[in-house]
Order: sequence, then C-alpha cells, then structure tokens
Amino acid sequence: MEEMRHGHYLGCVENLKAYVEAGRASEAAWVHLGGCAEKLGRWEEAMAAYDACLAHIPDNAGCLNAKCAALLATGSPESAHATCGQAHTLHPLNPTSLYHWGVVQMNRGQYGESISLLQKSYGMDPNNTKALSDLCYALSRGGYCEWCLGNLTLLLEVSNTSSSYLSSGAYRSYCLLNDTTAIQHKWTAIHQYIEEINNRASSLEELETCKEWKLERSYSYYFRMPISLPEMRYESDYVNVLPEGAQLDESVSVISEDKSIFIGPIHNVSMEGLSEVIFQGFPKCVVFVNDHLWESRIGEWSGLPRPVVKVNERVALAFQYDVGNKYQFMVEAFGRMALIKKYVSSIAAIVKILIPMNDQIRDQMLQIIDIFKLKKHEYIEMEFQQNVTYDFISLWLVDWRSKEIEAVRDPWSVYYPPASVIQFTSKTVLESVGLYRITPNTKDWKLLYVTHNDSQRTFENESLLINALTSNFQDHVHLFNGNSQSYIDQMRTFREASIIISTHGSSLANLMWAMKGTDLILFPLEPHVDQGIMKVCGVMGVKVSVVVDVSAYYFGHYHIDQQKVDLIVNEVNKILKRKHLNIKEDLK
Repeated sequence: MEEMRHGHYLGCVENLKAYVEAGRASEAAWVHLGGCAEKLGRWEEAMAAYDACLAHIPDNAGCLNAKCAALLATGSPESAHATCGQAHTLHPLNPTSLYHWGVVQMNRGQYGESISLLQKSYGMDPNNTKALSDLCYALSRGGYCEWCLGNLTLLLEVSNTSSSYLSSGAYRSYCLLNDTTAIQHKWTAIHQYIEEINNRASSLEELETCKEWKLERSYSYYFRMPISLPEMRYESDYVNVLPEGAQLDESVSVISEDKSIFIGPIHNVSMEGLSEVIFQGFPKCVVFVNDHLWESRIGEWSGLPRPVVKVNERVALAFQYDVGNKYQFMVEAFGRMALIKKYVSSIAAIVKILIPMNDQIRDQMLQIIDIFKLKKHEYIEMEFQQNVTYDFISLWLVDWRSKEIEAVRDPWSVYYPPASVIQFTSKTVLESVGLYRITPNTKDWKLLYVTHNDSQRTFENESLLINALTSNFQDHVHLFNGNSQSYIDQMRTFREASIIISTHGSSLANLMWAMKGTDLILFPLEPHVDQGIMKVCGVMGVKVSVVVDVSAYYFGHYHIDQQKVDLIVNEVNKILKRKHLNIKEDLK
C-alpha cells in the first residue's frame, strides 16, 4: 500500500497479484489491485479484479462503487447502468452509490431523477465536489437556472480545481444567456485560472506539455474567451517565419510598406508548415493564396484555436495583434455558413468588424479593403466599438451579382457574437436578398422538420417521427435536408416556418433568418452547443422548447421510440394551440 500512496502503481499491481495468487486476497486487496490497474490504463485487469471480488462478496459496496466509476470512465453506458443500478439497489443510502446512479440517470437524460440523487449524495458527503459539479450540470440541462446558479456559487467556493472553473463556465453560459454581468463573472473566474497556469510556465513549450493548459485552451475555444500566451519573440519580417523549404513568390505579391500585410502565393508549404507559421509568429495580417493548400478544412486542425479563417478554396485570412505584450489569436468568423468559396478575382463583401479597436488595427483593416479594391457600394462601413466582451471578427462575403450565398458546414462559429452583431447581420443579409419583410401565413403555416442528414450523427427510428408528423399535420409539414437547397432557398424556408423541429447540426445556423415568434423544438446535445443555439434564438425572438428525452448527449447518437414521438407531437399541439393555428380544413 505504501507503493500506491507514492504513485508506484506498477509495483503495486505486481505485489497485489502475488498476494492474491498466494490465496491471501481480501476485498481491500482486490479493490486496490483494480485501482492500480486503472491508473496504468489496464482496464481489463481492473475489471477482472473487481469481478473476482464481487464473486466472493456480491454486495461489497466498495468494490461495486469502484467498478461503477471504472465503467463510467470507460464510456460503457449499458454496463454502467446495470452495475450502478445494482449498487444503488443494494446500498441506497451510500453516497457514492447515489452519486454513480445519479450520473447514469443524467447521461440518459433523466435530469429530474438525477438532480434528486446527486443532491442527496452531496448532502451526505460534502467533500465530493464532483457530485456538486454534476448537480449543477443536471440543473442546467433540466432548466433550473436560478437553482443551478446558487450551486455554482457554492462550487466555486469549495473547490479551486480547473474542472470547477471549467464546469462553472459551461453552466453559467448555459443558464445566463442574456445576463452579461454574470457571464463576465464566468469569464473572470476561468481567466484567473488560465493566468495561474501561465505564471507557472515560463515558455510556450512548457504550456504545450501542460495537460491543464490543453484542456483550458479547448474550453477557451468553446466559450470564445481570449487566450493569453506567454510573451513570444515577434518577427516583423515575414520571410523569417516561413516554414523551411517554403518559397514566396514576390513577383505577384502585395506587401505593405511596413511588411505587416502580405498577400500572395506561398509554394511548398504543408498544412503542418502553415500551423508553424501561426504559432511561431507571423505578420500581423497575412493572406495565403495557394491552389492546393485548402484540400481539407481549416476547422479540422487538431489542437489549434483557429487563428485562420477559410474564405474560399484559394484564400485564407489570418489576423494577429499584440495587446499588453501578450499575443491573442482572435479570428472567429461569425459568417462561416455564408463565406463565399467561389472566387478570388472579384471579391465583393459586407465587412462587419467588432473588436477592441486601436488605430493600428483600424489601419490594417482599411488596408485590406484597399488591397481587395472594394468599392464603396460593395461593403458596409466598418463599425468599431470599445469595451466588447469578445475579441471578435465577423466577416461576410457576398456575391451581389448572383445573390448566391453558399453554406460552409460548420455551426460552431456562428452562435457566439454579441446580440447587436447577430441582429445587424441578419437584417442586412435578409434585406439584400428580399426576404426581410415576409409576414407570417397563419392559414398555410409551415412545420419544418430538419433531418439529421447534415449533423453527422445517427438518428435511430427517425422515420417514426416523420411519419407521425405527416400523419398528424399533413401538408403543413416540410422536410429540410440541408444541402439539397441553395442557401437563398434555405433562408426562405426558415424565414417562412412557424415551427421548427431539429436535431443538432449545421442547418441550425439558419435560425439567423427565422422570423420573430417562430417556435423551435430542439433535441439537445451538450451545454456549450445548446447554449449557442439558445443565444441566437433569444436574439431573434425564437421560442425554444427542449425535448430532453431525445438527447444525443456524449455519444452523438439520437434514439426515438413511439413514446418519445408522442411527446413531440403533443409539444407541437401545445404550440399550435398557443399560436391559434389550425390544420387547414381541406386537409382534415
């Protein structure tokens, strides 16, 4: 046991095995053997140890709970359900059994039962901050926002771990979509922890090996928080930061006098090479043009905080600026689903930029417009604002001649700008394509069902729901399959819908075009995803109903049965009654 206390798990496993093989095994020995095997990632050995213990003492609480924790950690939902259920049945007052059974119920979307179990567990064992953290999550998913916030305050008081800060950030974002003061508190809490990590690491290399930093950086991406990196050497000469072997074609390049902006082709550079440019320091604004560079999507770079915006198959924009001797990557394109991919030679654009502004950045942006030779009527004046919560760029590129806006299937980036940007962009684009002044049709109303086709998630028995909707609401039902329509038609479809039913997927970016008063019936996924959709709905005046029993939480897989279909149909009928909408007489 001394080896286990000092983290010598390999020696602990070998000694415990010898102890067991000698026939002197006790329940504690089996449990310790399983725990040490888990630490070494030997999950099969751990399970074998727990099973051996339970074969001798089937109702041993310690062993049952250890096995439950291992099953939950390995993502074995069915096995975890069976074992945790057994532990809870045998030991209904054991706080750890209550906790594990509460987590199982939460993962299954049974938030009411989960809340009760987790609350009891934490009440019996106040040292188990995991129970309090998961209770906050269950409360947020169940819609108990005020109750959730009270527990969040307690969570931050009793625990200073990174997971507490991260989880509190997720729950605050989910519960307080329009409360900017509370959201600022969330940002401050997480940012303080990131600063602690920064202070402990003397270089970017140390941060890259720091597990907590990688975790924080991924959450910072989700919550759009500016990331403070340790001070790095800045090279003003763009040539010095090109990857080894890369060649710059200066004969057809455009370079500003201070070399802060470069537009032109770079040859012999891979995706990995370009990522080196981004992290090592590069000109403050770079536009890379390369015929073969964009074969795969920028958004799928693992581990990068997306400092590059893909504009089309040949052009990308990358921005970097210096604030207080710390580098912050701030490129996030609010208009990803409307970024044009078709042309380089004739770019016409609406440009809307919302970032903490100084004269240097303003001059760079004006130079970009000048380099692209945009005429006054082809873009809307940039609006610069101070004291903005987000370091943010929203960039729309629109081909005014064809009025064609092409969707880029990436919903993550479109939900997080300030409300004023969402409203401005929605109104501007809808007016430009003649869809802004559409009025609701109360007689020929439309129920839009968004299929799972573009969500990259499975939906078992989806046909049951589609058949039930068409049977009950007949010709009012319209199916939406994402890529089957031009983007202008997608905008019109969402604009004309009275009720929208949807799984998660990039088609929900079209909520930008929904009319005020539209109802959305949403099948949830995870808090940081649900949060973004609900924010857009709040800004656009779309009412949201969340069907928690149809959830793809954790596993990306939706499942539906007749009971859940009935829940959804009943929800539609409630909305129709509230909106005073009837099925057309000729369809009855």
